[in-house]
Amino acid sequence: MSKLTTAAPPALTFRQMTPRDLLQVWRIEQQTAARRWTVQDFLTVLQSGHTVGQVAEVGDQVVGYVIYTVQNTRRLDDEEGRRPHHARLGGFRHESVDLPISLLLLHLVVGPEWRRRGVALALLGRLGRKLRHADDSIQTTVPEGNLPAQLLLRLAGYKAIRVLRGYFGPEDGYLMELRPN
Repeated sequence: MSKLTTAAPPALTFRQMTPRDLLQVWRIEQQTAARRWTVQDFLTVLQSGHTVGQVAEVGDQVVGYVIYTVQNTRRLDDEEGRRPHHARLGGFRHESVDLPISLLLLHLVVGPEWRRRGVALALLGRLGRKLRHADDSIQTTVPEGNLPAQLLLRLAGYKAIRVLRGYFGPEDGYLMELRPN
């Protein structure tokens, strides 16, 4: 396992976040010392068409979650998402444009009692498996003062690619990126 893991990993299950998860997610959010999201933040982000929330559960208890935005998706037909004209005509093979996947990791939180047990790495690993082509990527910005998040992301294969001066008000941010091996 990883250097950060101190306890046996729990038997996790993963699924898409649903509205019924918001109470458990909110309770976990309130236990974090990092920049907390408001209920309105969750509602706004999760109602957008390009944002995905996934939860990690042990039994029926949500123990962690990740929220990310899909900025590009693979297998789009054209800029407007339609089949090219020649593909609509009978007898022609449908050709599609193969765009790279670009994901923006917005939020990753694990309940305090479940930290250092592999939950965050498992959530990041599931997200990372979406990357299959050399141009695919996941990016996130981490506050300069959040060393635990920086170390977690490094352990998961992310690299700091840019310093964003004043990104978090008085604090700089590190733009970190994961690309497939």
